[in-house]
Amino acid sequence: MVSSGKHIRRYERIPASGDFPFSLSRIELGQRKEVNSKAEILNTSEGGLCIKTPTPLEVGNILNFEFSGEKRQAMVKWVMREEGFYIAGIMFINPRART
Repeated sequence: MVSSGKHIRRYERIPASGDFPFSLSRIELGQRKEVNSKAEILNTSEGGLCIKTPTPLEVGNILNFEFSGEKRQAMVKWVMREEGFYIAGIMFINPRART
């Protein structure tokens, strides 16, 4: 575990940058709608990512994406609103197999 001020983190955060295309499903007017969007990666760890996106996100949203050539999913664990953007911590749901 890594201490980060008053928070104890399971994995070390590594600063990163890059585009992060993703999709998520929403229910709007009783209909399921697939939303395709893009985010910027702010940092990464073995357990997930921190991203910045203009797309509204909520805790519990499931994001679908490709990462390092693999189809992956992650759950939104926390969200902050900042100057018209959403900064979110996402936790990988299906971690990569270790070799």
